[in-house]
Amino acid sequence: MKLSRAILVISLALVVLFLYVAGLILEFHWRMGWYDHVVHTLAGAMASLAIFSLYAMRAITKRPGALFAGAFLVSLVVGTLWEIFELRAGITSFSHRGYAVDTALDIVFDIVGGWLAAGYILIFK
Repeated sequence: MKLSRAILVISLALVVLFLYVAGLILEFHWRMGWYDHVVHTLAGAMASLAIFSLYAMRAITKRPGALFAGAFLVSLVVGTLWEIFELRAGITSFSHRGYAVDTALDIVFDIVGGWLAAGYILIFK
């Protein structure tokens, strides 16, 4: 993995962690609906970049369809695991109003972030 790519992934992970914790402490996730979407978009991008950084970028970028399918799958799996974590940790629950819609939107924004990361990889390979 190139050092610049590793720095990008680590930096993005730290930003996502900071935004998530700050959002919990200051209740941004509940006060500003868009905030949660931004955090999930960045998390999806970070997950995709981290996974794709483990593989040879040249082999992946020769098949853009496979790259975007991989970004979809990685973001879907990581987003779903995160939603399960939030549920098990008591951060959210089935009884919260709008839980299903919020969870679905969170996963959609995780996937959007993954696709943005795939686009980044194709452009800046």
